[in-house]
Amino acid sequence: MEALELFITQPLLARWLGKMPDLSDFAGMVGNLKMFLIYLILIWTLGVLGEELDYRGYLMNRVAGVFRDTKVAWVLSLIVVSVVFGCGHLDQGATGMIENVWNGLLLGALYLACGRNLAVPMIAHAVTYTWTWRSCTWGSTRGCIEFRAGAGGRNGNAARVCGLRICYGFRCTSRGR
Repeated sequence: MEALELFITQPLLARWLGKMPDLSDFAGMVGNLKMFLIYLILIWTLGVLGEELDYRGYLMNRVAGVFRDTKVAWVLSLIVVSVVFGCGHLDQGATGMIENVWNGLLLGALYLACGRNLAVPMIAHAVTYTWTWRSCTWGSTRGCIEFRAGAGGRNGNAARVCGLRICYGFRCTSRGR
């Protein structure tokens, strides 16, 4: 899920909308192991358990129930709840919101494909969050993802992935770091 986001959906959305997701609320975590561990506990509790129980475990079942639990009802539920899930991430800007609609579709599809077992999307969600925040914390020094202000970042157009610079096709002129 994270690889799809990093290499496909995020570059396409960044090119289309002209900016990266706004993750500036988490800037205090960069290079700070203590903050990373605190955020990780909060993310696993609120993000993974909370979001999966609320969106997939509760809302998807309620929306499908309104339409009598048919296959069409579950597809409709998947779409509606994924849009609501994306809107819950509005603080990340349009790019982050649209990415989270896509993530909601993937997590919801996992939930349905595994017989409505919440453990599978919870694990996928936890792995994704852990990888994302690990990368935000250590950037290119130890992690594999680095967004640089001016040459990337939330308002830019490039990212460093495992030491390689990925350009999203606009304003990508500087070289190296």
